[in-house]
Parts: sequence; C-alpha cells; structure tokens
Amino acid sequence: MIPHLRPYFAIACATLLAACANNHSAPNSLREALTFHASFDNGVDADFAKGDATLYNLASRDPEVVETGLPPEVTVKADGQFGNSLHFNTPERISGTLAFYKLPQNFVYEESNWSGTISLWLKVSPREDLHPGFTDPIQFTPRSALDGCLWVDFHRDDPRQFRMGAFPDRKYWNPGDIPNRELSDEQRPLIPVVESPFSRDRWTHIVMTFRGFIGCSSRASITRCNTPSVTMSKGGPSLAFFTGSRSSRVKTSRVSH
Repeated sequence: MIPHLRPYFAIACATLLAACANNHSAPNSLREALTFHASFDNGVDADFAKGDATLYNLASRDPEVVETGLPPEVTVKADGQFGNSLHFNTPERISGTLAFYKLPQNFVYEESNWSGTISLWLKVSPREDLHPGFTDPIQFTPRSALDGCLWVDFHRDDPRQFRMGAFPDRKYWNPGDIPNRELSDEQRPLIPVVESPFSRDRWTHIVMTFRGFIGCSSRASITRCNTPSVTMSKGGPSLAFFTGSRSSRVKTSRVSH
C-alpha cells in the first residue's frame, strides 16, 4: 500500500510503548515500557530507541537504494504540536514518499500476549491534501500492508475515510488468497473511523492500542481480531512513515510495549 499524496502532510511525533505491567506505578511502568520516541526536535533520528535510532529513506525503488536522513520532499519545521514536525510535500511524479526507522528492538514482537501502544500527531485535510490512492501515514511490518502489519491509512475513495488495520499473516486472515479488491471492509481485520477528526488547522492525536494480540481470544481495542495467529517476524525493514501529499505534517511518535 504505497501512498500517493499531493503536496502537503505533517507528522509531529512518534512514540512506541510496550505492554506495561499492571502492578507498577503508572509513571514507572510507562517509562519502562517506552521502546522508541522521535520528537524531531533534535534532528530526525529518534530521541530514544532500544534499536537503531537512525531515520532512513528509500531513495530509489528500482534499483533499491536506501539512504540515511530525509528525502528532499520532506522538511522539518518548528510548527508541531510540541516542537518540530515533519512536512511531507510529495510531487506528482513520485508514487509515494517512504521514510522509515528499522523495526528490530524498536517494536518488540512477542509470540504470546503481545500488547503495545503507538502514538503520533497528524495534521492534514484528507480530501484537499492527499493524492488519489491509499495513503498510509504509518506502517509497522516486516513484509507488506496486508501480510503481518499494523497501520493506519486514508482510503483511496471519497470521503477518504481513516482506518486502522491489524493484519496477521495473510495465510490466516485470507486463507483463500482472495484478491483484496474483492473483499469488503467487514472481511478484513480493520476498523474505520466514521467521522473524520482531521483538519489543516489543528493537530489530531492518533493512538493505536492492541492487547492480547495473539490467538483467537485476542481483544484488540483497535481492530477485529478473530484469526488464529498474528505474527510479525523479529527482523524486518521498518517502522515506516508512508506519505505523499499536497500538504501534511507529522509530530512526534512513540512506541511502547
């Protein structure tokens, strides 16, 4: 699901948290759970990371060329919700911008009772700022958007509905290998947001929370999960911002388990 965006989109910050033990005090458990945080206030590399803190970008798809730092269509500006933000201004000639952090240790996968929270701020007007096609502000995957992946996206069709996807291995959620275009949203492990909270004039806080994500008894507050297994290999390319837009901004992002 490579996004197609017009000139502008922004992300303000990204944070990842691992599952917190219930018997800890809240401040201590949150501190211990943090695995990744990028504020963009001191450059684009993560402020805190249990894995590789470096931000990379896919400079070329064919042949594949990966470079460090931001691609030229992404800039840092001091207008985020709490400091700096990333502005994505993907030109029409580019099918999508891909800037990413590597997944190992930053997004810790557990084979049982896997839980966590992902937090980021986003400023965008989906109908005015996004190119036609699917647009994924953020993905977590070792493979693809429909095969072992957590993501949020804007649907390609009007009214550009915002959705949360929690896709297990493809062989579990789609054992018949039915083409994606032939499946309804009800047949896919995703949850749509009925009323859009997004605007060019304000930052929107996005929080993705999952709990007990492995197994049929899974209770994920962000998605339907009725598949027998959700797996993501421990390696993998990225904690990725997939963007391309006329105008969008991103502020800090955190990951916790």
